[in-house]
Amino acid sequence: VVATAATSCGDWGEGVRSVAAVSGDFVGAPSAREQVLVVDTGVGNFAVGGVGEVRHLADADSRRLGRLTAWTFEACDPSDPLVCWRTEDDQRPWVEMTADGGRTWEREYEMSEEEAEDLLDDLGERCGDLPRFRPQDLSVLGTADGPIVAVAAEQAGLLLRMPGQPWRRVSSDELRSTG
Repeated sequence: VVATAATSCGDWGEGVRSVAAVSGDFVGAPSAREQVLVVDTGVGNFAVGGVGEVRHLADADSRRLGRLTAWTFEACDPSDPLVCWRTEDDQRPWVEMTADGGRTWEREYEMSEEEAEDLLDDLGERCGDLPRFRPQDLSVLGTADGPIVAVAAEQAGLLLRMPGQPWRRVSSDELRSTG
């Protein structure tokens, strides 16, 4: 008897597939209404709070929220609707910002070709498919210090801009290692 085992290609997981500003009373947080950005990775949800801390969202809260699938490619600062950010379903993540209600837009973040190539090298190829880095959801959370802007960018992770700080990329692995 000859036994054969089928091997399947590994995948990268879902990556960061959506992000949404949510208000609620979350498990483990002080018992009070809190506003957070919820980050959906397909294998768990995470919350980004008003001071930029990233934490795992309790399973009970994730179940109450359900799946976040209403993708948005443009969102504005809740306290100043003339200040907005936008992105598109493109191969490499980029984000533009306007401070005049959309009359003019300026590129605020763009993943460089070098960073994309390094990320491709790190993630590798699975069954002939390359990882996807395209931005597929954008959300803005208003805070007392200014807006927090987040973009879900699949295997590129979460693109995050805290008030007064430059954009940074938080990988899916970094999110999952969060307590």
